[in-house]
Amino acid sequence: MVKLGKKVLLFEGGKSLNLDKIVTQVGIQGAINVMHELGLRDFSTKITKQTNGEQPVIITNSKWIRAKHSGMYRSSVSAGQKVEKGVKLGSISDPFGDFESSFKNSQEGYILNSNHSPVVNQGDALFHIGFE
Repeated sequence: MVKLGKKVLLFEGGKSLNLDKIVTQVGIQGAINVMHELGLRDFSTKITKQTNGEQPVIITNSKWIRAKHSGMYRSSVSAGQKVEKGVKLGSISDPFGDFESSFKNSQEGYILNSNHSPVVNQGDALFHIGFE
């Protein structure tokens, strides 16, 4: 679509290989909000206001954290969680426990997606982290 000069809106949420009704509803509401804000159509009757008093988080940049090693993967954080700089995100070890490599967050952000596979290969996406 981009090659045709069309704009594309992509929502990523939840976790790998799992459909979550709440995450899907949030994604739909977000797409409606963005289309309304861009003036594509009047969605004013479908826009819901946040009632918990919290301001929405605006993600302006993101990056993927990828596995530097293959092995048994353990995550220490969850999708949607705010993570401070230096927080341990997870670890990868060999099946026998002779090798373990932990990795930390390089800057404050929000976990947008996370891999829940117990076995990962070098280069696999582990987390998608968004930044304000």
